Amino acid sequence: MSEMQRPTPKLSPLPEAISEAEIWLLESGDDDAAVKNSILSIATKLIWLENTGSLWNSPAPTLYSISLTTIYNRLRHGKPAPSPVKNLLKDIGLTRKLIAEGKTIRPPVQRPLEDFEDLYYVCLAVIRELYDRIRVRINEGFTEADDFVTDAKDPATGAYMTAAIAHRELRRWWNVLNSPALVKTLNEAVVRERVKTMHADVLRRVENGQFGRQMGEQIIEEMYAKDEREEIEGLAWIGGWAPGLISAWLEEKYRVMFEVEREEEKGKGKGKVEKSKFPHPCNSDTDSESSTSDQGRTGTFASEVERDECSGQSDAWLCKSYQEQSL
Repeated sequence: MSEMQRPTPKLSPLPEAISEAEIWLLESGDDDAAVKNSILSIATKLIWLENTGSLWNSPAPTLYSISLTTIYNRLRHGKPAPSPVKNLLKDIGLTRKLIAEGKTIRPPVQRPLEDFEDLYYVCLAVIRELYDRIRVRINEGFTEADDFVTDAKDPATGAYMTAAIAHRELRRWWNVLNSPALVKTLNEAVVRERVKTMHADVLRRVENGQFGRQMGEQIIEEMYAKDEREEIEGLAWIGGWAPGLISAWLEEKYRVMFEVEREEEKGKGKGKVEKSKFPHPCNSDTDSESSTSDQGRTGTFASEVERDECSGQSDAWLCKSYQEQSL
């Protein structure tokens, strides 16, 4: 077969997302400022591409649903993310407190790196979604490499973006976000924030009488021990998930926070958010007695652990401590 007759090579999928094992090979990562700038730069470019792309029709973002624009604007407007401790995500009282006390006027570049965690996840999802759409269209012959895929000119180049350029840029952004040095630094920031939040929660439980002081001191001591610290979760390694799964996972993470914010936006912030709006995933519609009992214990350490054990989202250190205390 002559050179002219050779078929056009098919565009390959994105490289595999980075794994946790890869970051442990590094002694140190990028500095925090570099990581924040990389994520912010890629996020703004992706938002522009989403809004101007001619091959996709992205739905208009709303305040209370997951999208790249929503998460980016929350960071830009100083809104807090949900608690990094899974057991506390469904605690309405703590969520109210986090919303009231967590808002900041600091611009994104001055916020701590851990605040960028969810923006990082959404960027991965959007890159994969747009990249796969372009790749499939070119491979199937629906779009040529030099076809324009934006309705506006790229502010950086002053030219419309072609399919080939969009494909190249999306792949480059993916590689940046999966750089071991970037991910190591972001992961360490998330671990620090989770430890900080767990520490504060133990102190709160001691103050409320849910833990004895000796028990609380023991948990905190174990939390900072080297072996235990290495077991505390950092980033969620979800880069290999389908974009829709990442969005659904984040929707669940933000569910209670969005509900509380929506109620407060309606002027009902001082009233009680009805428990029925946050159904327990383990309760069946027919198990009314169990549901009522669980509602009566809302906010207690026991109910939080039981709910998260049912959903498979318990924080091991909290469940272990609770079990030891109950013996």
